[in-house]
Amino acid sequence: MEYDPQSDAAYIRTARKKISRTIEIDSTTFVDLDKDNHIVGMEILNFSRTKVDITQLITKQLGNLANVAE
Repeated sequence: MEYDPQSDAAYIRTARKKISRTIEIDSTTFVDLDKDNHIVGMEILNFSRTKVDITQLITKQLGNLANVAE
């Protein structure tokens, strides 16, 4: 996980593959996919204001992504 304090954004990389497209989950959460719709990473904006357990957030967003990516 990387965090940029200037932009208050966190990025969680799950694979070192080329990003093919990005899906907006909500106004602060974006998921990057490769050409086969496998998750490459997730960006969370306004991260310092996010009061959610990061594990819970990832699980919730991945569940939402499964519906969007199909």
